[in-house]
Amino acid sequence: MQQGNDDRAISPAARALAARTDPTDLVDSTVQAICAEVWPEQAADPVFVAALRSSTDDNVRAALGLLTGELTLSQIRPPAEFAFTDLAAQLGISVSEIESAYWIALRRFWRLWFEMATAAAAAGEGTIEEFLGTPTELVIQFLIDVLKLVVARHDAVLETIRRTRDDERRALVLQLVEGGSSLPLDDVERTLGYRFTGVHLAVAVQSLERSRAEQALAGLAERTGAAGSLQVLHGADVWICWLRFAGPLSVDRLAEVTTALGTLDLPVGLGEPGSGLDGFRRTRQDVLSVVTLRRRCPGLGHLVRFHEVSLEVVLLGDEPAARRFIADELGELNGPGERNERARETLLAWLSTGSSARAATRLWLHENTIRMRIGQAEKLLPRDVRERRAEVMAALRMRAVLGEP
Repeated sequence: MQQGNDDRAISPAARALAARTDPTDLVDSTVQAICAEVWPEQAADPVFVAALRSSTDDNVRAALGLLTGELTLSQIRPPAEFAFTDLAAQLGISVSEIESAYWIALRRFWRLWFEMATAAAAAGEGTIEEFLGTPTELVIQFLIDVLKLVVARHDAVLETIRRTRDDERRALVLQLVEGGSSLPLDDVERTLGYRFTGVHLAVAVQSLERSRAEQALAGLAERTGAAGSLQVLHGADVWICWLRFAGPLSVDRLAEVTTALGTLDLPVGLGEPGSGLDGFRRTRQDVLSVVTLRRRCPGLGHLVRFHEVSLEVVLLGDEPAARRFIADELGELNGPGERNERARETLLAWLSTGSSARAATRLWLHENTIRMRIGQAEKLLPRDVRERRAEVMAALRMRAVLGEP
């Protein structure tokens, strides 16, 4: 299909027929049909109808201009300077609805053109091929080209609106968590569409792709049984979603929520539940601490709950001091090598569970193997582990997060 029409390809008969076509009645009937079939709820809105009429008039006149030879496809411009497209995007009207409107307009245009063409052919002004051959190709290509412009503009306006709203929501949430909002809490709730009563649980996902983050968080409230949710962009690749529950979360309920979050295909941080506005703020800080720790220690798991790493968050506030603490407490056990790694893992399991039998169950090892490794580890420690259980366990946990010195 050629991208620009050649005047010689349009017969003089077709050009003459297009030149004497009055677009007024066609525009009126097309606007009525579009309102009835696509946007009946907008038919009483004079601003909406006026913008639709202006856009339709531009398109009809441009199509006729192609058929008279006054315009080429390369000269096609946005209908009514995108006024209707911009309005549709602001009203939340989808691209599919706009496309439907264009196909209705094409249907009515071509019905009128066909009637005139068959009458002109019957009167001997030209052949059906002259009236319907090249003109059909041109008008369809015109529709395709205009829709490309309109869809691109619609997407751009939607993105701008979405970013603006995101910025407003993010600024309001930031004021709220920092205690700087002067708005009454009721007004904040109405603006955000989120209530601050009940119990709040923050979730953070990390992705540079907005669509992936939105897809991951879509329907999260429904899947977790939450009464409401609030989602904001925190940074370039961090999205925070608060889930609101009517009452306290039982251990089983929290486990169900965690299981649901584990199915997300992005790294997930999970805060601890908190009540009221203070809980809303605290659970947010939890997930931000998890995100910060994940940046420093990429080896953390796919889903990390704050309570699992709260000790590391506190102790790793000063990494050089933490490294020194690890070296002081672990001595030679801090060294590299697979043997030391196995010994550290076993010693941590033993200290965490409180017995060799439980450590054996956790690590899927024989209890004698556990005892042997603990003995090896104790020989490498600078002090008796039984006198510094808490310090050694903290050092082992931080060593697991930080990795090799």
